Amino acid sequence: MVEVRLEHITKIFGKTIAVNDLNVVIRDKEFFVLLGPSGCGKTTTLNIVAGLEKPTSGRVYFDDEDVTFLPPEERNIAMVFQSYALYPTMTAYDNIAFPLKIRRLPRDEIHKRVREVAEMLRIEHLLDKKPHQMSGGERQRVALARAIVRQPRLFLMDEPLSNIDAKLRITARTELIRLQRELGVTTIYVTHDQTEAFTMGHRIGVMFSGRLLQVGSPLEIFECPVNTTVAGFIGIPPMNFIEGHIVYDEGLGKFYFKWSEIALEVESVVAEKAGGHGKSVIAGIRPQNLQIIKGESYGKVNLAFKAKVYTVERLGTESVIVVSVGGELLRAIAPPELTPSLDEDVVVKIVNPSKVLFFNKSTGDLIA
Repeated sequence: MVEVRLEHITKIFGKTIAVNDLNVVIRDKEFFVLLGPSGCGKTTTLNIVAGLEKPTSGRVYFDDEDVTFLPPEERNIAMVFQSYALYPTMTAYDNIAFPLKIRRLPRDEIHKRVREVAEMLRIEHLLDKKPHQMSGGERQRVALARAIVRQPRLFLMDEPLSNIDAKLRITARTELIRLQRELGVTTIYVTHDQTEAFTMGHRIGVMFSGRLLQVGSPLEIFECPVNTTVAGFIGIPPMNFIEGHIVYDEGLGKFYFKWSEIALEVESVVAEKAGGHGKSVIAGIRPQNLQIIKGESYGKVNLAFKAKVYTVERLGTESVIVVSVGGELLRAIAPPELTPSLDEDVVVKIVNPSKVLFFNKSTGDLIA
């Protein structure tokens, strides 16, 4: 197993900076997820770790060994790609055994390892089949088996579940989590899917435009995103952003965030970091922290404002209700039995004011 350390990694293709001064340490035996939209540089980063790409600048270390210019075959890694990359003319057995045959291991040892990994992944019945005879999920398991059978010190996975259907992805995620815990192999997993990142990763690195914006546990990134870019990307549905301003009530000796009919108390340290009285800030509120209230008198509800229902998205176990307030659209999570009509007037309440985050209007950075 291995600790992976990336120091000041930059990769430039022509005039495009694909990875920009990336620094991160992936811990030994950790399941680390690189999360971000398409084109953010996460696959390029993975390829640099694999040795498939050379960085324009910066260094790659496996433990204390500098492997920046070491070829892939000398790094003792295994990669699983989005396309699976199985040899179409070979059976599953031969696909799994291929990396061991290249290393000229004894035939008995190869057979033993292939059988062990096939049993682990429950694909013994596939060993005589060729890829065109398998489903997408079965091909994915064979590709995983080929990676595991090498007994590498590092797994690199580039969106390996994106080509299989939604139901099978749930099962595959569970299996990958179990396998990684059992094998204890350091794993770097690239995805644009938040659900994969949050359910599988010990830690997540969020990338945008070639930059690694934040690294932390799923809970840390969800509850304390470093800026509006991360906050707006993380969470389904995404965070609501409201622009208001800080006011100071001399009579009460307290700071408040003012927006629409809302006056939300703000900790003095946050208000001062924001710039104090009169300063514009952006409040971030998760849809889970907004409650839709029907049939209530507006004046009887604290931390509430009037709104008009814009759309209702019914998801079975819950509904996403989009409301319009002063030309802005906000999303709230509601129980499925709450079914307001379009254009109906409702009251929206902030149910957990301590979870409201404030961001600098100019930089987008979290005010913490």
